Amino acid sequence: MKLGIVIYSDDSETVWNAFRLGNFALNEGDEVKVFLLARGMCLKIRQSEGSEMCPLSTMKDLYDVISGSDNVVTF
Repeated sequence: MKLGIVIYSDDSETVWNAFRLGNFALNEGDEVKVFLLARGMCLKIRQSEGSEMCPLSTMKDLYDVISGSDNVVTF
């Protein structure tokens, strides 16, 4: 299964559980993509260019995660 996880919460417990689910899915042999959105995720406000691990993304990138996934969950 291809699982897309969209995280928009800035609540640490919610974010932690989203990544726990993603890690569990990986251990089950699934493909997982995570997209960080909204609160606490704005690289421009932090004057950051992003990195290879966490690049600056666009709505097209979010669309690609959603359209390329069998299932999408949001946190």
